[in-house]
Amino acid sequence: MTGSVFRRWDLEDPSTVAAIFPGCRRGIYVLHFANGERYVGQATDVVARYATHRHGSRHHAAWADIVAIECLEVPEGDLNGPERETIQ
Repeated sequence: MTGSVFRRWDLEDPSTVAAIFPGCRRGIYVLHFANGERYVGQATDVVARYATHRHGSRHHAAWADIVAIECLEVPEGDLNGPERETIQ
C-alpha cells in the first residue's frame, strides 16, 4: 500500500456519498468528524457502509457530524492489511 493515494472530499451535504463514488466502491475509507476525530474502515461498498454510519445501526447511533471522507480504492485482494496500515 505504500505510495497509495487517498482521495478526499469535504461534504457540504453529508446525507449521501453516492455521487462521488460512481465507479468502484471497494476500499479503505476515513471519515472526518466536526470535532477533529477520524474513523478508519473498510468496505466492499463504501456508499452502503457510509449510509449505515449516517443512519445508525445496532452497533452505534447515527453519526450526523461527518464533515469529510477519504477513500483509497482497493479493487481486489485483502482489505485487512491496507486498513491496518491506514490506522497505524
